[in-house]
Parts: sequence; C-alpha cells; structure tokens
Amino acid sequence: SDVYKRQVLQRLSEQYPELAFSHAWADEDIGFNCGIVEYKNGEITSEYLPQGDEAVSFFRIEPFDGAVVHGGSSLKK
Repeated sequence: SDVYKRQVLQRLSEQYPELAFSHAWADEDIGFNCGIVEYKNGEITSEYLPQGDEAVSFFRIEPFDGAVVHGGSSLKK
C-alpha cells in the first residue's frame, strides 16, 4: 500500500536529514493514483496529487533520457 511507502520515505528522511527525498508514482489506471511527494528532515515539504484530466497529463516518460516530466519541470529517476 502507498501508506507504507510514505512511512518508509518519511523515516528515511528523518534518518538522513541532509538529503531530500522525492517519491513520484503513477499506476496503470490513467487519471488516478498518481502524484509526487517530497520529504526533508522527516517532513513532507511538498505534495501534488492530481486528479482526472490533470492526472492524465501529469506524467510522461521521455524516451531519450528517462526523465519524468511534470508541470514543466523534470526530475531524473
């Protein structure tokens, strides 16, 4: 479940407070269950959970470098 993944990332960010962790996901049901959560020092620093049409266009994989592109910015995997 996503709850456990979030708990693991939050605990890791507590153990390594100098690092920032980013969790981006999208499942096969396009338009649902996708988003990005960022953690630092055990806290969620940002969270974006799009729904519907916004979620459909949120994630796309760039074939040339494997970067996940969202909202006009790019995150390396």
